Amino acid sequence: MKEKAKFFKNLLERDRLRRLIIIAGAVGAALILLSNSFSPVKTSGASAKSSVSDDRALEEKLRRAVECMEGAGKARVFVTLEDGGDASPFGGEEKEARARGVLVLCEGGEDPVVVARVSEALTKALGISSAKICIEKLTE
Repeated sequence: MKEKAKFFKNLLERDRLRRLIIIAGAVGAALILLSNSFSPVKTSGASAKSSVSDDRALEEKLRRAVECMEGAGKARVFVTLEDGGDASPFGGEEKEARARGVLVLCEGGEDPVVVARVSEALTKALGISSAKICIEKLTE
């Protein structure tokens, strides 16, 4: 044990080695501080905002499409996307939507024919199963 202590004491007494250890420690501390300033937590807020705006844009496009369908009337559409789901089924570069679920509230939601048409349109536009779609009558 005394030999190890003596060995480390001799190492620390060397001026060059001491400076090297101090410089390495300072560089390490600087890298730690810099890595915190570039943390991915800060960028996730921006991607969360982008994801919310993508959700809203998709909901608006789907709402307009549903309202154009015969018998649907006024509509509201709510879409829940899986993480990383940039969906754009109408225009631009199309990517397959990763929708977890779609809720459509429309005035014609009690008519089985309207429900079938809206459901089929959403399954085709979003590439999801009809089990992920709920269509109900809109009441205000």
